[in-house]
Amino acid sequence: MGVSTARMPLPDTAMDGGASQCETLWQWLTPGSIITIGVISVLVVDALLHNSVANIPQVSALLLLFVLAWSIAFRVRTRFPRTASFIRHLWPLVLYPVLYGVIHGMITAARPSDTHLVDAALYRFDVALFSVNPIAWLGEHAQPLLTDALYLSYFSYYVGMPVLLILMWRGNRAEDFQRVATVMIAGWYGALISYALFPALGPSRWMPGELPVLHGLLPSTAWIQTFLTVNLQPAVRDCVPSMHSAITLLTLVYAYRYQRRFFHFYLAPGLGIILATMYIQAHYVVDVLLGILTAGVLYLAAERGWLYCARRSRDASRVASL
Repeated sequence: MGVSTARMPLPDTAMDGGASQCETLWQWLTPGSIITIGVISVLVVDALLHNSVANIPQVSALLLLFVLAWSIAFRVRTRFPRTASFIRHLWPLVLYPVLYGVIHGMITAARPSDTHLVDAALYRFDVALFSVNPIAWLGEHAQPLLTDALYLSYFSYYVGMPVLLILMWRGNRAEDFQRVATVMIAGWYGALISYALFPALGPSRWMPGELPVLHGLLPSTAWIQTFLTVNLQPAVRDCVPSMHSAITLLTLVYAYRYQRRFFHFYLAPGLGIILATMYIQAHYVVDVLLGILTAGVLYLAAERGWLYCARRSRDASRVASL
């Protein structure tokens, strides 16, 4: 278990995080839900301001699905408190993989010209920092076994954070679970706004002819390369910041606090993910630095926010007892 073992696990009836006590839809709102609805709404308005309606019907339908599932969970919160709480806090993360491609289509349609790309600025920053193109340098010094290991590490990104949340859910740590879920939602959805403002393709898609081709020894490497090529559409401009780096760092930090065994298991793959983002030519170095900064900001904001809420709750309890 994690480092914060002083807090005793909560019974099943408490794991709903107060969900069954919410009497109105307004009370049912969570920071993650507000962030999700807010970000999607901002991006839809941005697309309309750019005279683009591409993918807006699909995005609107998915947003409606989000609200519908969220409302149903509110209705059944007293009968199925744990399930309702799971949907309440994690539905934005469950929906995100479906929303991701659709929203990127909307973002790209709003700014279709390559003149909006910031890849050139990111490339110049990298070269200014290292005096060479660090992504090309890594490719020139690539080793097949290292390539295999880093592609596997990169792919583990898709399981690290979900596993941590599942472990925390099963450990009946309601408040900590809610905190981590909110931070992950804020990171993933907040990054969508950055992708719209600072679109970038990444080294492998912006300058493919200038970078060495990576080869591994294991069949898994070729499979992952194909998977990434198929799923990372040429139009997707999702580099700034590197959320692979940000989410991985947050996963490691929270695993260290709450699930120490998982932290030891995930430490090597997690560090591998951060290196792999540059090694497999998916991100510039500056993307990774911005991802690390994003992780730090999200973590500190969450800590301050939770302390503020705890203080307000104590003050309210003190006033009520007078």
